[in-house]
Amino acid sequence: MSRDPNPFDEEEVNPFASGSAPGSNSRLSTLASKAFGFGNKNDATVDIPLDTVNDAKKRETELAAWEENLKRREMDIKRREDSLTRAGVTVEDKNWPSFFPIIHHDIAKEIPVHAQRLQYLAFASWLGIVLCLSWNVIAVIVCWIRGGGIKIFFLAIIYALLGCPLSYVLWYRPLYRAMRTDSAFKFGWFFLFYLIHIGFCILAAIAPPIVFHGKSLTGILAAIDTFSDHALVGIFYLVGFGLFCLEILISLWVLQRQRRASVQERKRAVHGDPNTRKLKLRTPPVSISGKRKRKLFKKWRREQKEAMEKGLVTMEDVEMAVAEGSSEGTSEKPKVSVLKLESQKDIFFSQCKSKRKSFKSPSAPVDSMLDRRSMNDSTLLLANDSEVILVR
Repeated sequence: MSRDPNPFDEEEVNPFASGSAPGSNSRLSTLASKAFGFGNKNDATVDIPLDTVNDAKKRETELAAWEENLKRREMDIKRREDSLTRAGVTVEDKNWPSFFPIIHHDIAKEIPVHAQRLQYLAFASWLGIVLCLSWNVIAVIVCWIRGGGIKIFFLAIIYALLGCPLSYVLWYRPLYRAMRTDSAFKFGWFFLFYLIHIGFCILAAIAPPIVFHGKSLTGILAAIDTFSDHALVGIFYLVGFGLFCLEILISLWVLQRQRRASVQERKRAVHGDPNTRKLKLRTPPVSISGKRKRKLFKKWRREQKEAMEKGLVTMEDVEMAVAEGSSEGTSEKPKVSVLKLESQKDIFFSQCKSKRKSFKSPSAPVDSMLDRRSMNDSTLLLANDSEVILVR
């Protein structure tokens, strides 16, 4: 019977022996005898695809083509927008109200600065009619609950559903576009339908039963009628009447401002600067009253008398001026005068008559001057004992 060797038994091995040791057939010799290299079962296997470089180049080419396609589309969109802008067509993005955009509205960027205040006022008028019709629905609902009938409720709903969008389409949007493009046709359209809007507001504020069915509008007549039955309904109708009256006042103000603005635009088109379209400043005509003329005449006489006393104006200067005037004819006026008055001779003699003054007989040189016919009709020689003053 064979006996298995003890695996834990120590073998005596002499490392200095020349021959092979008894343990030469151990695990180390077995591992050493095996060759390490590729294809062995102890090696790790790594898959390296050969087409990785080709795929990277292909993706780079695709990205470049995609980017080029995006640039071409962007240039195409920009070219279309430019063509629409040149044609006068603007792309309107819905931006109002901000929480649920339904219309395009941007006064600060699209309306000229001088017309923005009027446009904001018109926008307030449009919001006012929306508020009036909304409050009208609320008041009619209260009246319906109190036994007013369902027919007035349906009529109030129809007024609100038709009035709000029609007011925007028929007169507010034409005014907005007229302000932006300065279109005379759109201004005329606005004036026509805005007058209809004002007429509707006046009828709604009165609310006669012959025009509107019963109490479908919160006018003054409907408010008086409901006060006798229910005071709460009457209060709601009075508030609606006040809102319609306020809307009428704002609408009339907008109409007046718009009329003034259209008149100014016509003046700018005719008399304004073609570049800035500003009106030229014109000096207003100066009109002098009779009292002002007399004061100026007295002041001028006083200044001339002072000049005579100081020796600045002498009789020789006066005679020389008269002689020059007679030699040059009636085409030129004497150059001695300082002030021009229309009827100085009449003013002077009327002053003298009022003060009961009498003239002293002038000297001979003065008579010779007065006899000259070469002087203009507006020339006057004022004479006394010691001086002669020429007035033009």
